[in-house]
Amino acid sequence: MLEARVARLEADVGHIQKDVAEIKDALKGAGQNLTDLRIASAALTERVRHLPTYGQNFALLMGLLALIAALVVFQGQIQRFVGIPAVSPPSASVGPKQ
Repeated sequence: MLEARVARLEADVGHIQKDVAEIKDALKGAGQNLTDLRIASAALTERVRHLPTYGQNFALLMGLLALIAALVVFQGQIQRFVGIPAVSPPSASVGPKQ
């Protein structure tokens, strides 16, 4: 009876050893996956670091709007400076043309 219990315990220990070996293999794979994840995270962080910030985008937009506004406001002076004749707006005639 004692020998049967010892044999059963030995069999259970064998199963435990096999389970522990499987856990070790799984942890080795998880360690490699974690390393890959860290490398990918570092690469992503470096790529995101080069993207423009909200403030930079806003400043660029405001600069472009200011440039367009300046071109519209000073259109006549720019045309005279370059030597392009100013185009007068079409006249609105109400009557028929003759």
